[in-house]
Amino acid sequence: MNLSYTTIQTTIQTYQSSTTGTRSPRIGRPEILSDADKRYILLQIKRGPFIKTEDICNLLGKPISTRTIARMLEESG
Repeated sequence: MNLSYTTIQTTIQTYQSSTTGTRSPRIGRPEILSDADKRYILLQIKRGPFIKTEDICNLLGKPISTRTIARMLEESG
């Protein structure tokens, strides 16, 4: 590899200074449903498997779309 000593040294220093062992904040739109909300939705579906997505939206008390609920259900299996 034809890399100079300075390039290697700078790369090592950058890696050591930026790696703190914690995750950096994610880029993009934050999720509207928390993990607790997702568990609550799944619990409501287990209690009443024929509940409508509109009813679930009303139970949560958050302004979310029915498509968000449907997408979460598809992802959870």
